[in-house]
Amino acid sequence: MGLESVALFRLKAQMGEPSKMENDMMKTGRTLQAIAVPMLAVGLLSSVSFSQRPTLSYGGKLGVAGPGVKTTYLAHPDQSLIQVAAGMKRGKNLAVLLYSLKLLPKGLPFGPDSLDIDPGGLFLTVPGLLDSQGNWKSGFQVPSLVPGGTHFAVQALVWAKGEAAPLRLSRGKQVRVIDGGPLDLYVDGDATKKGNGTPLLPFQTIVEALQVAAIKKGGRVHIEPSKNNYQGKVVNGSDLRFSIGTGTSLLGESWSGTRSGKPTLQGTVSATGSSLLFKNLRVLLPNPGNRANAKCLFVSGAKNVLVENCLFEGATSGMASGVRGIVFGSSVQGEIRSCTIRNLNVGKTTPSLNVGAYGIVLGRGIQATVRNCRIYGFLNSPPSSPTNFYYVNGISCGQNKPESAQNQITIANNVIGPFHLKAPTGNQTHTSGDLFGVIMKFGTQGSIRNNVFHGFDFSALTSQTQQIFGISLYETGKALEVTNNIFWDFKLGKVTGIRWNVAMESSLKTSQNWTYKASHSCIWQVQKDFLGKVTAGSMILKKDPLLLPPVYLLKPGSPCLGTGNPLYPPKNMGIFGGSFAGKAGSN
Repeated sequence: MGLESVALFRLKAQMGEPSKMENDMMKTGRTLQAIAVPMLAVGLLSSVSFSQRPTLSYGGKLGVAGPGVKTTYLAHPDQSLIQVAAGMKRGKNLAVLLYSLKLLPKGLPFGPDSLDIDPGGLFLTVPGLLDSQGNWKSGFQVPSLVPGGTHFAVQALVWAKGEAAPLRLSRGKQVRVIDGGPLDLYVDGDATKKGNGTPLLPFQTIVEALQVAAIKKGGRVHIEPSKNNYQGKVVNGSDLRFSIGTGTSLLGESWSGTRSGKPTLQGTVSATGSSLLFKNLRVLLPNPGNRANAKCLFVSGAKNVLVENCLFEGATSGMASGVRGIVFGSSVQGEIRSCTIRNLNVGKTTPSLNVGAYGIVLGRGIQATVRNCRIYGFLNSPPSSPTNFYYVNGISCGQNKPESAQNQITIANNVIGPFHLKAPTGNQTHTSGDLFGVIMKFGTQGSIRNNVFHGFDFSALTSQTQQIFGISLYETGKALEVTNNIFWDFKLGKVTGIRWNVAMESSLKTSQNWTYKASHSCIWQVQKDFLGKVTAGSMILKKDPLLLPPVYLLKPGSPCLGTGNPLYPPKNMGIFGGSFAGKAGSN
């Protein structure tokens, strides 16, 4: 939707007795509560500037209600405007409907005798919402549900700044409310006035927009980048949360065209339902939080989910001893694409001796693809309280539940690492840890391909146990592919006990009598190639991959160029080969 200029419409109430159609509507129970409205102004935005603004034409007698229904039309050579301020007379009162602007391509079947309108941006308002200049006065906005097939009479409209607005008044014709597309709601944290979710008067908080979207059973929430963080709703004392339902999209974008960057949300984005989209957002961990595991995004019981071009990061304090970027809990179908998860940290003091940081967690009953993401930098701001164990994981798949056997996961073209773990800053002498790039567990199946695992580093720690595994397969399903991956530069610190520095390993039950062959992979500066039930397939290189961080391009002459799995062209190992060849991480 173009948003280059502002048009202000004023609705004038007409007096008189209701028409036969209006009486019929009242009898069927489809009327809205009548509200006394001497004058009401409605803020809307047009897709063209004032100098190029479409012109309104009119017919019939302006200001005369007449016995029938009246319709408005906006003529423009390129677009048809579906926009109407509609009211139904009832004595001296008028029920008022305000519609968000909808511009549709030319050529749609909207003729001079009928007009279909989309209820997507419908609001019921009280008198005094706006004055003639679009300034906020008194009153409040109440979301209103309007069923498809409802008909309304149309009143007079005028342009902003007192400009005349001729109308086409077609007597006896109907304005029909159709079942339309998603509701569009606009949010600007820098707005100086309380708004109603239109572009002229946006909501000041995301929470307000989500409340309307919940009533409307979905909607697109357009979030303007703001100088301040958008805070979630406070729940359970101190937790910050954004609650998302079916058909809802959170879209970070400068819809005003005046700002750049991503809007920043602080708190857990918690979602369930279907057709969910999260795009171009920066989400910070809730701080403080009152949960043991703080999360940026939590999705459960959902299908058709897309998380795209988002940044997840931050530190938490309070009850949390674990931090997570993205969690698909149970029964989720979706995709995580071109996202960055970085710098996840617990607070300086934690309630537990064990601390964990996970980039992406995929639980049970999950069908998901994770591709072109960057995951790095966890626990790089260490706690000062006593900490016995660090558990760091780029992507974790599977829970110890039977539904994990339903997991079908593709992990492709991601960069995982570097992780340069730092010792706690207190008087701690030993901190052990496990560091996994990808771990698949408990029947999970799928594909791990064209990823780069780089810079897994325990060298700053003194520990009893240190374990580094690029890929770990624990009691996984048989149908699992591992190919086209690069493992580079894994480092242990000072270890007095158990130590592992391994590219790929697998531990299976006795009844799981299969092995996994890793093919077309490059392993460099890693102590051990394979462990357990993983064996070498074809084209295992033990050479410098000649990568160029932070983009991880392959330098000319790299042994990984042209030597990848022929099933996944272009035949390169790493992120610039295979099905999703290209850059990893958000813009």
